[in-house]
Amino acid sequence: MSFLTLVILYKGLHKLSNINIYIAITLYFMMFYMGYVFNGMRQAVSMSLLIYSLTYIINGNLKKTFIITAIATSFHSTGFLIIISYFLTRININIILYFLIGLVLSIIFYYFNFLGSIIDLLVGGKFSHYIEFWGDTSLFQMTTRILLAIFFMFISIKVIKTNFFINITKIYLLGFFIYIALLDANMMATRFNMFFRVLEIVMFSMVLYQSKFVLNRIIVFIFAFSLAILTFYLDIMNDDNIYQTLF
Repeated sequence: MSFLTLVILYKGLHKLSNINIYIAITLYFMMFYMGYVFNGMRQAVSMSLLIYSLTYIINGNLKKTFIITAIATSFHSTGFLIIISYFLTRININIILYFLIGLVLSIIFYYFNFLGSIIDLLVGGKFSHYIEFWGDTSLFQMTTRILLAIFFMFISIKVIKTNFFINITKIYLLGFFIYIALLDANMMATRFNMFFRVLEIVMFSMVLYQSKFVLNRIIVFIFAFSLAILTFYLDIMNDDNIYQTLF
């Protein structure tokens, strides 16, 4: 299944002509390979299908987006978010207003536990189960995601102002809004959020490929690989990721 994940990922990245594919693949191996391809294998396939669907989502190809959504959902339930991302990008709204509306709604959903209650209703108390066994989100985890959301929104406003990048930012921010709405259940919030965080490999590599200013590229390179190195270090220090041999 890991081979399938990587093949779909590569095909999806190869379809994007405005990125540095080598940077994207390197970031993927450092940030997602160990945690998802080795452990959350079904979601890893679904995440790769999100990358593969990007051109269809942005270009408005509903038929192909729907087919990929169905395939992705057959691997992992988060796959249905692909079709939601499609309809989200059809909304013509300023990115700042989009962020403010999404943030307010996600805080309301968190305060009244709307999304958690819906999940409990649909899948038999799964949200409550996640709260009981894994607890809520730490300040560090929440702060990291807030900084990343602000960073990419800033990039879409000041650095890469293309419609393609802005729409990917909107999709990425959807993962942030869901994360806020599910803060009480850290593991579930993380699962939903990580589905969208795989877009970071595309967004970082797009900035490094398209930015006209060397200083911008240097700053983004340092930021991206600092995050990647930290993630990779935390993964290799995690006891769950230690390879066990038969001997």
